[in-house]
Amino acid sequence: EAAALAGAGQEVALSPTAADADIQAAQAPPATP
Repeated sequence: EAAALAGAGQEVALSPTAADADIQAAQAPPATP
């Protein structure tokens, strides 16, 4: 998750939607089957 958050800054320049998805994924609890 740390790597995803660190990369979010770069993704913001490329795709704000992708960055939002990463942020939501990081905030959301891990899905356990």
